[in-house]
Amino acid sequence: MDLAAYQRKHQLSAASLAAAIGVSEQALHRYMYRGRIPQTAVMRRIIAATSGAVTANDFFLAAPAPTRCVAT
Repeated sequence: MDLAAYQRKHQLSAASLAAAIGVSEQALHRYMYRGRIPQTAVMRRIIAATSGAVTANDFFLAAPAPTRCVAT
């Protein structure tokens, strides 16, 4: 489960989820929507705050594919 799905399922505000993880709302947004992978310490806090519902694998599976440049 990704962070956005966890937030929706548990009806948490961005502020409360960010506080539970110990990051800013801006950082939370980057993890949720911009494909940023949290550092190890933050990842551990995410796993703990979500009781294991969100794992490291969820970030790697959800990371956007690299953009390819196509010559025209």
